[in-house]
Amino acid sequence: MQPPRRLLLTGATGFLGHYVLGELLGRCEAVVRVLIRGDRSDGLVRLAALMRELGVDVDAHLSSGRLEVVEGSLPDSLDVQVLSGVDTIVHSAASTRFQSDSDGDPSRTNVDGTRVLLDAAAMAGVQHFVYVSTAYVCGDFSGRVSETLSEHPPAFCNAYEASKMVC
Repeated sequence: MQPPRRLLLTGATGFLGHYVLGELLGRCEAVVRVLIRGDRSDGLVRLAALMRELGVDVDAHLSSGRLEVVEGSLPDSLDVQVLSGVDTIVHSAASTRFQSDSDGDPSRTNVDGTRVLLDAAAMAGVQHFVYVSTAYVCGDFSGRVSETLSEHPPAFCNAYEASKMVC
């Protein structure tokens, strides 16, 4: 497998995603395009603050062309053009709500958002899709958990866990 030339990272302003971004900028030479939910300038402020804590200068990476920022939201507003030239997606965006809300989150973001991104990736011809998550999917279980899929879904402690199992 050849190293990625341009990749899209979702969840860059999240708990896990900003660490992933720091590693990508430090360890690979690909152009990293990040999907920012909401206003681009507000997202850049959030991103810069998180990355500054890791010793990463967002402005320097933007100026050099190694970092690109685009607006979009999963599942509602993902323009397939965001994937133009992208050969790899690293998907770490998620709703971490433990209880379902009136908008349908966390399932809406975690399940529907992932499905929308997978469909867009297929349409755009993206070659690689990497799904990154902090969630555990073993449910309300104690003791040793084997790393195999269970035939019977476990009972979950909250809606977040259940949504991550579906993904």
